[in-house]
Amino acid sequence: MKNLFACVLFFLAVYAAFAQSAPGDNDKFKAAQKAYQEKKYEDAAHGFEQANKALGGHCSQCLLFAADAYGRANRRDDALKLAAKAVDTAVETPDKVAALIRRSQLLLKLAPGAKELALAETQAKMAVDLQPDSPVTHYALGLALLRQKKDEAAISELKWVESHLPDGADKQRVQALIADPRRAREPVAPAFTALTSDGKQITLADLKGKVVLIDFWDTSCSICRTTIPEIKELRRKYGTQLIVLSISSDEKKEDWSQFIAKHDMNWLQSWDKGNKPSVQEAFDVHSSPTYVLLDGDGIVRERINDLDEQQALTSRLRDQLTKLMK
Repeated sequence: MKNLFACVLFFLAVYAAFAQSAPGDNDKFKAAQKAYQEKKYEDAAHGFEQANKALGGHCSQCLLFAADAYGRANRRDDALKLAAKAVDTAVETPDKVAALIRRSQLLLKLAPGAKELALAETQAKMAVDLQPDSPVTHYALGLALLRQKKDEAAISELKWVESHLPDGADKQRVQALIADPRRAREPVAPAFTALTSDGKQITLADLKGKVVLIDFWDTSCSICRTTIPEIKELRRKYGTQLIVLSISSDEKKEDWSQFIAKHDMNWLQSWDKGNKPSVQEAFDVHSSPTYVLLDGDGIVRERINDLDEQQALTSRLRDQLTKLMK
């Protein structure tokens, strides 16, 4: 998931707050940015590396963006290698801090072994030493500590962050981590707001305490169509114990609305083009169908994005649903 760390704050803020040498006027960097925005992550990573070479091999931001793109392309080793190189390349303190924080985050996300978690903590501590008055650096350290179950030290860091943030969503997320540290160790669903077919809004907070199946689909997807009877069967079996929310990626609203009416899809339905921001993007969904099963605390208990026509959705979900419905 963009989304293994739904509660990782500040990544974009790191660049806004710290970066000094954004190479935005470099053509290769611009082309790489475009590829990244189009989710062509392999192309983007290569482009950022080329931009770094064109800028003399000293562009830490180029390397950081390349590392992030490789991470999204599931190129773990390349992502971690370039993140380390970005740390070594950065000269100015703001760039060094940005590189340290991003390397810490990538280590937590892509390589969560004991050795890597300890290294993530070390990188975050170095960032704190360089920028001791920044909530960003203390937050990064707090996350690294939480992942190692060093909850007492982590909460101390996060309480400092809480005291230095204005009221708002970021502060609320920090408070949620303080109240329940396991949220840093388990895949938490991102906050979202979906506009439903009846004109109402539903949020992640509205679903608290409910078992939720989020169905990312579109009308042109053959597998999506074949699972409609299965979703209906799940709703019959579990009744009000299971909330189903279908998020359509259809380009045309009328295609979506006509299809759900024709097929009697009388559960929560949302056309994602009408959601700002996109629920699909919040969950880092790139293909249909994708199914995400949440428990009552908003923890992702199952994510299925490789279903084929020979498999039954109900069988893939059976074990988790049995556990959650006890």
